[in-house]
Amino acid sequence: MPTMWRSSETVDLLSELDSSHMVEKIIVIDNDSSRSKDISHLEKIKVLIQEENIFVNPAWNLGVSIAESELICLINDDISLDVNHTFSLAKNHLGKYNCLGLDKKCFDRKFKNDGSVRLGHHIGSGWGCCIFIKKNKWVDIPEEMKIYRGDMWICKKCEPVGSLNVKVRTKMSTTSNLPEMNAIKRNDLNYWNKNIR
Repeated sequence: MPTMWRSSETVDLLSELDSSHMVEKIIVIDNDSSRSKDISHLEKIKVLIQEENIFVNPAWNLGVSIAESELICLINDDISLDVNHTFSLAKNHLGKYNCLGLDKKCFDRKFKNDGSVRLGHHIGSGWGCCIFIKKNKWVDIPEEMKIYRGDMWICKKCEPVGSLNVKVRTKMSTTSNLPEMNAIKRNDLNYWNKNIR
């Protein structure tokens, strides 16, 4: 979990992850230690404090590089979901799929949590808010890409990918929509369009 501690959901989500029997370890990449919260009471947490914001894609690379589990979750710090149900569902389907994200229906308030999985992704509609992947399928995101297109890179490298149908609440892009991120996002898109697309 990369975080800059801007979301009110972060500590509650970390607490739920910490208490879940589905979670072995939580790696928090602290991209703004001036705002850090006290999470010392949580037992499964490993915090990697960064001297400056390394941004989400490099944080994902870092987290996966030190993770010891076969199955990995990349999770946003601004969402709320049923951890046990969602992680169990993902574990059961990371055989048919190499990678799973969230279906766009997950964020509809009227959506009922049916636990199904659909082939394909919904990038641009919240798919990358919570990504499950097999560690042996991970390919590092190019260091030139800091914020945007990390989820697209994962999909290109990890087919087949799927989308989980689980109930999720979020204030989408709490951190990535900060004004200081705009120039970085433009550079990411330029790099993607010139080198990968």
